[in-house]
Amino acid sequence: MGKGEILFTEGPLNKKILKFVLPLVMAYFIQQAYSSADLIIVGHYMGKNASAAIGASSLLITIAIGLFSGLAMGVSMLFARAYGAGDNERKKKIYHCSYRVAVALGIGVTVAGFIFSPYLLKLMQTPDDIFELTVIYFRIYFLGITFMAVFEMFASIIRAVGNSSVPMIFQTIAGGINVILDLILVNILDNGIVAVSVATVIAQGIGVVLISVYLAKNMRKIFNGDTNVVHKKSGKTNECEEINDKSVEAVVGELNNHDTSGDRTKKDEKGNDKTSVKDAPADNNREKSKEKYMTSDNIVSAIFALGMPVALQTMVMSISNMFLQANINTLGVDTITAYTAFFKIELFIYYPAVSVGQALLIASNQNIGAGKTERISLVIKTCLKIGLAMIIPLETLETIFAPYLVSIFNSEPGVIEVGTQIIRIIAPFYVVYLIYECMSNAVRAMGKTITATVVSITTFVGLRTFLYIIINVLNIQSVVNVSVIYISTWCLAVVLLMIIWNKLRKTAVGNDMA
Repeated sequence: MGKGEILFTEGPLNKKILKFVLPLVMAYFIQQAYSSADLIIVGHYMGKNASAAIGASSLLITIAIGLFSGLAMGVSMLFARAYGAGDNERKKKIYHCSYRVAVALGIGVTVAGFIFSPYLLKLMQTPDDIFELTVIYFRIYFLGITFMAVFEMFASIIRAVGNSSVPMIFQTIAGGINVILDLILVNILDNGIVAVSVATVIAQGIGVVLISVYLAKNMRKIFNGDTNVVHKKSGKTNECEEINDKSVEAVVGELNNHDTSGDRTKKDEKGNDKTSVKDAPADNNREKSKEKYMTSDNIVSAIFALGMPVALQTMVMSISNMFLQANINTLGVDTITAYTAFFKIELFIYYPAVSVGQALLIASNQNIGAGKTERISLVIKTCLKIGLAMIIPLETLETIFAPYLVSIFNSEPGVIEVGTQIIRIIAPFYVVYLIYECMSNAVRAMGKTITATVVSITTFVGLRTFLYIIINVLNIQSVVNVSVIYISTWCLAVVLLMIIWNKLRKTAVGNDMA
């Protein structure tokens, strides 16, 4: 096992989960810091209209980021299983395919974003006085979306082997460069919006170069390393078949049934070796089947089958927030600016919750690859315990110091008042969101990826949209009502996921999870 890698398939989990989560949280904080730098610098140099322009485009940008971070999580699931199973050949295939997916989709999303951004911003009822600035920021930012996509894919591979520190280091370097370029370019260019967006694109490009060089230098260690995994055999010798059914459960089943140990020795019922020369044709057929399974098309299919539902879960929060933003945009510039600040501030709680959920998903998939599904319950308990220890202090601090946090982004009294109200309504309920992250990833780890996504779409998009329509029809739009809708959908999602998980624990996995 290489330096920095964490094997979740053996031993106690507390220190391992914490060791994985902390650098991941730091990476998100760094990402948030240089993202916030755009908002802070523009707010102080150009005023609240420029800040509102960045805020009005942020949800569409988050949707695009959600697509790639979701697919990257699908890559992590595949790579973690291959790592847990010790399948070096599959790890190499996943790496090459993930790069091609990132580049192809990155270019496509860039072109689509550049063309359709004015129409989407109109659909979101972006005010006329900030519309032009918003389009400029959005279009320039999207020029660097391919850099971001490639970085996400490569970082997901490194994290799948338990190493969350290396991506964090590269994000720190890129983030620092971003802030420095913000301060330089905003004084050189006439348009501050252009300055901060160009700085972001350059920083993203530098991040990709750094992580690409790291992977090139560590290729042999990551892709040919011995994980020293002790495989728990189920007694089944299912041969691999080409993935024709693109459903997530079918893909998960194929991956789990794949014999990755490299040991094709046959055993009798007592465990004695009974391999003979005449068994060679069967072994050759299995090798041919393996080669068929390992084609690039099948790996790409698996990335999308596992990754797209994860992408949808990541994106549904942003999609539902489009409806939220549309309601916010009707409440005036002060409220738009206040919510823009809130969406930045809440990330300091949101990211630890997401990090714990990602740790749960990767640790669970390593154990699935190693055939140790009985450890998933331990993974869930450990992640919830660590998550609560992080979230409760953070949400308490944000609630107490809300006015000061909002004033960092904008010092106007009206903005501070509304922003404080928003934080003090929503922040105390982030414990519920932590549980949502853990339970949705627990359900996904058991192969029910689509189920977890359906719950998210039903609650975060369907129910929220319905409730937003109701408050508009009744003409009772307000900060309080919008915030209560936000919270209530979290609670419903958690209830549904807990019910699903309890059924899976009792019926899908049998006595191993009981």
